[in-house]
Amino acid sequence: MGKIDHQMRIGDLARSAGVGIDTIRHYERLGLLPDPGRRPSGYRSYGSAERDRLRFIRRGKELGFSLAEIATLLALGSNSEARAGDILELTRSRIDKVGRQLADLRRIERALAALADDCPIDAPAEACPILVHLNGVRPNPAAGHVTPSRPQQGANPMDMKHCIDLCHDCHRVCLETLAHCLSLGGKHAEAGHINALLDCITTCSACVDLMTRNSPIHAQMCATCAEACRRCAESCEAMDDPQCRRCAEVCRACEASCREMGALAHHHA
Repeated sequence: MGKIDHQMRIGDLARSAGVGIDTIRHYERLGLLPDPGRRPSGYRSYGSAERDRLRFIRRGKELGFSLAEIATLLALGSNSEARAGDILELTRSRIDKVGRQLADLRRIERALAALADDCPIDAPAEACPILVHLNGVRPNPAAGHVTPSRPQQGANPMDMKHCIDLCHDCHRVCLETLAHCLSLGGKHAEAGHINALLDCITTCSACVDLMTRNSPIHAQMCATCAEACRRCAESCEAMDDPQCRRCAEVCRACEASCREMGALAHHHA
């Protein structure tokens, strides 16, 4: 005999919905799953509504939707004024993102294939172009060995450290703002705003990585990061909310630093 509605504990719900207990708690913290009621014993009590919502989220993730997009889909599904066109617009946006991800994967595939094709199978491991690339070194034809590549000239190390610190701050504050906006719902959780936050979070992380490694392409990444920060700041500035205003200020500072860093790197390229 099955559980009656609102009589499932969290373990029962996890098994019924096909997700982990930690996943349920994570969704509750994000506001994707409403806070459940409690039994007189103090245990949380779940029912079929929570189970169906978790299955909805799981199926959305299987289709590649982000949690932010799934939150928007849930909101649209419960909004009597929403139209199918709203869902189609979000879906087309996801299709575009999938296309860009596939392009990135194809680029990575080509880079890996080129490194693999150049690999001298019987040579010492240190001569393998795959390790050479990962270690940031280049071959020395005269010596027959590999030597460390020279750091890219241009930006003052202190300026770069300042930019890295700002990107770290921007990444952290955008994460906090993302959780905050998802918990508020409404216009704060609309796809455009959430996507601006997610893009900024992802780009700041990549920018920090490339600057830390002094990658030759960090100038292009700085320019990309500055643009992502600008879009995120504009989106946050449109929200009448203290957390969003704080996020906008941090994004503007990161934008300015990344633009300066990118310009310096291009000048000395």
